[in-house]
Amino acid sequence: MKNVMIIGSCHTELVTYVKELPMGNEDIVPVSQSIRTAGGGYLSALVLSKLNMKYALITETGSGDYADLAAKSMDDEEIIYPERSEELAGCSYRMIDEKGNEGVLYVAGNEYDFNLDAALEADPEETAFVLLDTSVLSGENADELLRYLEDLEKPVYAVLKDRLDAIEENALEALLSLNPVLILDENDSWIAGGEFSDVRDAAAEIAEMNGNTVMILSREGVYCREKDDTHFAECEDDTDPYFFAAGYLAARLCGISHKNSLIFGLEAGSKMTDSFTPEEEDLEDEKKRLAEMILHE
Repeated sequence: MKNVMIIGSCHTELVTYVKELPMGNEDIVPVSQSIRTAGGGYLSALVLSKLNMKYALITETGSGDYADLAAKSMDDEEIIYPERSEELAGCSYRMIDEKGNEGVLYVAGNEYDFNLDAALEADPEETAFVLLDTSVLSGENADELLRYLEDLEKPVYAVLKDRLDAIEENALEALLSLNPVLILDENDSWIAGGEFSDVRDAAAEIAEMNGNTVMILSREGVYCREKDDTHFAECEDDTDPYFFAAGYLAARLCGISHKNSLIFGLEAGSKMTDSFTPEEEDLEDEKKRLAEMILHE
């Protein structure tokens, strides 16, 4: 079986739970605080590792206290990652209110840089898909990343979630010219800031930009707009785009059909998203589910 190449951030996130998100210069009154490891690279690798799927994680971990915490999480979860560099890693600060609304501030270090050396060490013949956390386009070496993806000539599944405002417009345009499959949430700024009557209109317009499939997650499931078809897979729970993308590609690695992979991505992704500590989820039921899907393909 081939692997999923994951290109994305693995970093420490400081989380503050508040009654209401502050407006302007209002004081922050925390209800509780926690520290966790975040980033599209980490979250995607966590799912694939728990499902015993092959992956190659391309990330920059760096040095410093925040990098140490992220590296410890990956070590604890037996996630394989490239050798750490001496560059200083940053972190993100996320505030979450009682209604689930969020605000995030990034104090970036090297965690959004593209690790070209690690990518060049990966065997292209072993790669089936690329799962791209597009936050890496906001760091150093974005041009090298885009050239690498163009030369690699593998299907790219790009998750647009973090640091979109920090990505230069020409970098996004270059990514779209590679015709990646795009995965995003209905509340993403690309959609929430647009004048769309519903998710279908948003998917249609975005599909025109990337010339390929668009998957938009909502509270009801995932709406998939393809060139000649549309499909909706239902789910009763929220699903993080990184968890969904990793679950979807895990199923695709096993030869599961596109439509059934959508369902599996939602099932595995919602379970991980719903967990306060996703590291504690074993995904044993999901591994059995994969086996059942393979038998019925």
